[in-house]
Amino acid sequence: MALNTITYVPIRPHIIRKADGTGGYSMTSLNNVMALTNNYYLQNGNGIQFYFAGTTPDYIDNDALYTQYRQTIDDATVAPRDVTNALNQYYVHAFDNTSLGGYAQFPADNVGSTRTIILDENYDDDMGNRLVPHELGHTFNLLHTFESFYGYELVTRGPGANCTTAGDLVCDTPADPYGRYSGADYTCISECPSTYMCSFFDDLRNLYTPSPTNIMSYYYPCVHDFTAGQYDRIQAGLAIRQSHTQYTLDAPETVMTAPSNVVASIVNSAIVITWQDNSSNEMGYFIERSTLPTTGFTPMGGVEPNVTSFTDMSFTNGTRYYYRIRASNTTTGSISTTTMVIAPYCSPYFASDGCPYSINITDVAINGTTLSQNSGCSPSSSNYYTSFTGVSGTVTAGQSSTFTVTKGAWNGMGGSIWVDLDNNGIFETSEQLYQMSVVNTASTFSGSLFIPASITANTVAMRVVVAYLTVPSDPCGGYAYGETEDYILVIKPACIAPAASLVGSTTITAGQMATLTTSLTGGPPFSLTVNSSSGVPTIFTGISASPFSFTVAPSVSTTYTLGQVASGCSTGSVIGSAIVTVNPCTIMYTLKVGNWDDPTVWSCNHVPTQTDLVQVGHAVTIPNSVVARALRVEYRSGGLLTISTSARLRLGL
Repeated sequence: MALNTITYVPIRPHIIRKADGTGGYSMTSLNNVMALTNNYYLQNGNGIQFYFAGTTPDYIDNDALYTQYRQTIDDATVAPRDVTNALNQYYVHAFDNTSLGGYAQFPADNVGSTRTIILDENYDDDMGNRLVPHELGHTFNLLHTFESFYGYELVTRGPGANCTTAGDLVCDTPADPYGRYSGADYTCISECPSTYMCSFFDDLRNLYTPSPTNIMSYYYPCVHDFTAGQYDRIQAGLAIRQSHTQYTLDAPETVMTAPSNVVASIVNSAIVITWQDNSSNEMGYFIERSTLPTTGFTPMGGVEPNVTSFTDMSFTNGTRYYYRIRASNTTTGSISTTTMVIAPYCSPYFASDGCPYSINITDVAINGTTLSQNSGCSPSSSNYYTSFTGVSGTVTAGQSSTFTVTKGAWNGMGGSIWVDLDNNGIFETSEQLYQMSVVNTASTFSGSLFIPASITANTVAMRVVVAYLTVPSDPCGGYAYGETEDYILVIKPACIAPAASLVGSTTITAGQMATLTTSLTGGPPFSLTVNSSSGVPTIFTGISASPFSFTVAPSVSTTYTLGQVASGCSTGSVIGSAIVTVNPCTIMYTLKVGNWDDPTVWSCNHVPTQTDLVQVGHAVTIPNSVVARALRVEYRSGGLLTISTSARLRLGL
């Protein structure tokens, strides 16, 4: 079953606190854990997304429930707090069963089935990546991967398999022996990467190879996932719940003004997103991220109400990310605009502030284009690092580009430049394209950076590092004083020398035009010089595509050749010629319907005179006030000459 839409499902949060209103699940964790959970309920950008119903959680201030929530028994105590238009999720401080992390109900047409009871583990990572997605999996009819209620699942797939009638009833989750045998438990997996290391066999003596990363298992891996078959079962479970009559899943989103002024910045090698809070009724915010500007957004984390910043530490170096903010109690009605940032690379560590001693970078230019000017010192809060990803220089593949870096001149400094040519987020040793030979106190250092013709990226990162009394050799190393600045380089394709060819011959009557065509190779735009044996050269510029056609109207027979072809990066080669033979215009005949005084009506491309023999083969009109002249007029098939009232036709010399 291919998912092709997002269904927003409301959750009403209930938080159990002490009788005096203290304790209880924090709003920060509430939002952050649900944001992490939402990640697992999207498959290729579609699926389920949860949002909170209401503007504040339902707080239950009860010492007995806070001290010890009794499984099943206390469900009756909290049942009156259930709402009938959303899922109900209760966050408890402690269970009577200390081994319990939470529990949920499978779909049933009663309000109690909407209830999940979740232990506050005080550990967002496990709650958001395992516990809450797991319990909500049950809410949408997922079974444990080791389920035995329907019988033990066989390892085999295909003929002889029982995966549709036994185990978790999902065939793309491998059979799981957890709990069936002594020792078949969470100790069977390694940490990272999580692999299954125990040897247990099913009833047919086939070796179990369960998935330790599956969310519906009882393992504790470092990564977590659902299978495609589980996503299908979740959607089927959603359809079951949507068919029920004792409750609905249509709690309205909260109407509010969307956050604005969203900004993403690089701070201490992390991405910090800030925004303006324009509402007073949000239950918190989800931070969503994508590598595309308008689609593919998934939640990265959440924050409590009135917080206006979030730090993203989970990214791929050098990747362009787009961020947006959504209140956790909304769906699509109050989403902020997006902001873009390129994830930082690792950066050097500088032990001390070199700013007071002018140990810093002030200007950087590429191919004469200034990328930064009087940039000052990068702050100590960012470890003397600045990412200038809002500006870029242009370089050409297969060519060397010149650069100039201006630096402080009070103390001896060295400088080096790296370019991430393979765009893998790492400045490798082979990507150090420039290194000063010795430390000096000159105010600038300059040189050239060769960009290989084989480069495939459209944009790459460039890093400039300066350091006190040493020439930097490590783009992420440690130095006493200095500064790091990153820039973006836009890569133009490698220059391909153009070539042009002109061939063919044609015959025209004097006064007519001929069309010649040139074939071009290389990178446009082109400029082309055409030589004529009977006149001066003609230059065409701004040619954007091949073939390129142009017209000529020689009065005598003429040979045309190509003088030069050039593109934006090179001149090229030319070949061939075209001959236009011009026959005298002895008899003028009509080419189309029109007026006598229109030169384009006539084969000789001029209005007939008293010396011209004229043949009329179309409907031609002599307009009012026009005096038409010809030596003689003959009519051909289809010919018709209309003389207007005040027009005249004079024949003969």
